[in-house]
Amino acid sequence: MKENGYELDMTDARLYHEIYLSDLRKYDINRLKQLSDILLKRLDNLLKVKYMKEFLNEVRTPIKASLNVFSFFIGMTVSYHLYTIYFSDFNPKSYMMIWYGITLISPILAYICWYAKGKGKISLLISSIILLAMLLSSFDIGIWYFDINSIIDLLLFIGTVLVLYMNPKKTIYSLTIATVLAYIVRTII
Repeated sequence: MKENGYELDMTDARLYHEIYLSDLRKYDINRLKQLSDILLKRLDNLLKVKYMKEFLNEVRTPIKASLNVFSFFIGMTVSYHLYTIYFSDFNPKSYMMIWYGITLISPILAYICWYAKGKGKISLLISSIILLAMLLSSFDIGIWYFDINSIIDLLLFIGTVLVLYMNPKKTIYSLTIATVLAYIVRTII
């Protein structure tokens, strides 16, 4: 362990520590598999893994995901807007208002999207709607045709499927529902 930069962090008050590895959204927190009883301490920066269950539970929540997405969008839109004003010498106000609007709704969308990888019918519906939006933007769909708009759109669609992947059955159901809905939407519009 020492050759990898770790050492045992055991005291008389703490003889062991439980570390769990699993996706807390899928399992009851009391039924997680115990990986190790030893708390490790990184020698170079003294990183301690104290309460893995509580840490993961706090970090991986829909609200935390919403805040992360919102801060990303704020940073992206403000930096782009400032860049265009100060370095490119123009101010795209109407264009930026669209992005600021997207930034405002991004936490709500992130909160909803968080549940797309869960279990149950609601999760299936959310992932199908996400795939529907990607199908409509990535492909030209009609009753007798199914064309790719561009390679980049195809790669984004494949990336979305990979991000939403839980198991083959749910992925096939979501893709089927999204494809049927895409044909219905394209027929109506």
